[in-house]
Amino acid sequence: MVFKLLVCANVLKDEKKTEKYRFYYRQILRTILLSGDGLSSQTAFIVTNVEHEYTLMGQLGLRYSSQSLVGVCDKFKLTDNGDDFEGDEIWFDVSKPLANLTKMLGE
Repeated sequence: MVFKLLVCANVLKDEKKTEKYRFYYRQILRTILLSGDGLSSQTAFIVTNVEHEYTLMGQLGLRYSSQSLVGVCDKFKLTDNGDDFEGDEIWFDVSKPLANLTKMLGE
């Protein structure tokens, strides 16, 4: 969502909002990158929103062929690991989004 707001502010040439959303966007990415290395379920990147998985993969230039839920982690099989990512899979801890979904559904 923050990335979409950043793009909109940029298109509207609202420099103040562009800088504000750019700061938030960078902070989200930085926080995710500091949460793990994404190479295994034990060191998965922690996300608070599933959208952040796709945002981070896009930023890193990663492409995937399949996705699976393994416990509380999303595992993506990579077809292109970009320039900087070491593995052929990337893992995300989605326990927080799963907990929010469970709470919403009242389970």
